[in-house]
Formats: sequence, C-alpha cells, structure tokens
Amino acid sequence: MEISFTYRHKRGADTIFDTLLAAYINDTATEFAVLDADITEAGAQGPRAFCEVMSLNLTQELENSAEYEVTIKPTYHEESGALVEPDWYEVPAGP
Repeated sequence: MEISFTYRHKRGADTIFDTLLAAYINDTATEFAVLDADITEAGAQGPRAFCEVMSLNLTQELENSAEYEVTIKPTYHEESGALVEPDWYEVPAGP
C-alpha cells in the first residue's frame, strides 16, 4: 500500500510539516490514519499504520505557503519488542 497526498505548509509554526520533514530526513516511522471523515468524528474509519515518508517534494510556492506532494508507505515498527501491524481503525463513540 502506498498513500500520496498534498500538504499545504504554512509559513511560520507548523508542527505537522515539522513532523513530516523530521520523519523524512531521519527515516523514522510515524503513525498515520487515513480516515473517511475527521479523526474527531465518531464512526470515522480507515487504515492506520506506522509509515515511512518516502518523498516530500515541493510542487508549488504560494504567497504565504508552499504545497508538497507527500508519499508514505507502511513500514516495520516495534514497540516494547512487539511488532505493530497495520490495522483498520474506527473512531469510537464518545462518552
């Protein structure tokens, strides 16, 4: 599985872009969820996996931002010596 998306990086503080860039430069696994609705919406669902950022290409410079094409692929990831497999995630209903 390969996931591609466009990310608009806004000038100034942008923690999401900083995370993408650090993962790309350092070849570190980062957890992603690709859902059919907002991750805060109960019932939203889709694949969730630790991925490696394979490419982070600048495609367009805009006045106050820049657009990057990002490609991620699931990668091997362990936590406490146990393999973390990709799974299907569904946001649970609130309390």
